[in-house]
Amino acid sequence: MYNFPKYEPNKWNKNPYILFSHNCYSYALDIISKKIKNKCKKKIKNVKKKEGDLCKEYKPQPAKKLKMKNIEKLLLKDNPKIKKIRKNQKIDYNLYYKIALFTGKTGYHFYRQDVNMYWSHKPGWFKASNKDENKKLIKDPTKCNRGVYKKLIGFYKVPINKKMKKLNH
Repeated sequence: MYNFPKYEPNKWNKNPYILFSHNCYSYALDIISKKIKNKCKKKIKNVKKKEGDLCKEYKPQPAKKLKMKNIEKLLLKDNPKIKKIRKNQKIDYNLYYKIALFTGKTGYHFYRQDVNMYWSHKPGWFKASNKDENKKLIKDPTKCNRGVYKKLIGFYKVPINKKMKKLNH
């Protein structure tokens, strides 16, 4: 049994302050930031309607000034231990797991391979899921319905060890 991310949607979906302040990037890195969660909690504690992109300014990004054409470069600069790989490249699953990055006209989206070898994602402030836009289990992110995220930027191996990766916030 490998020690890389398990598909645990409740970990990301139950707490509204995690749900609203963490995105596909933090999900792909498998990092929940207490600092980000607490900023969101402070902001929305008086909000009665607890849905929508309420804490978007706290969501982690691969860089402060994000441009779609530079997203891969910024990801790898912020996280030098993350390495680009080929889609079917063999990796040491005791040390790494895989993520995939796609872009659309106005944004980017990450998918993460979980220990069950299926893929999952967390679209913005929406709930983490292992299903695509057609509500089908994601077996291969290049073959699923990704909505507006049409262009594959790449696959990457990500260290399991949380000390070897970081979130910008």
